[in-house]
Amino acid sequence: MGCDIHLYVEKFDGKKWVHVQEDVMKDDNVPAELSFFNTRSYSLFAILANVRNNGNFNPISEPKELPEDCSDSIKTISDWDGGHSHSWLTLKEIFEFDWTQSVKREGWMDGGFWSECIPRLLRLGTPEDVRIVFWFDN
Repeated sequence: MGCDIHLYVEKFDGKKWVHVQEDVMKDDNVPAELSFFNTRSYSLFAILANVRNNGNFNPISEPKELPEDCSDSIKTISDWDGGHSHSWLTLKEIFEFDWTQSVKREGWMDGGFWSECIPRLLRLGTPEDVRIVFWFDN
């Protein structure tokens, strides 16, 4: 059975974290969840939250659960029985991670995380004010 990521985006509006909705993120009329990032990359899952890690990667963090100040819409979306390893990371945390770590196996694929996802996140605000909220299913 495979494992997939459910990744959503929030930005801080100065008072609270707000779910970035489809009308802000859509590209060619594709819903934000699907167009933002939905690639199955176990290497990336291992780096983001130590999910599907066979000891090949040092993770940024163990799963942190949903953030306490998470937007209501993402809390609602996350309330289903199949999700696990809920977590979140700011762009700042992602950038501060040592992505040059040696890898015990060859050819990790990020599935467009750096080439597609990160540039779109950067357009939303500063690294401290943009975060991904995610969990996995299998």
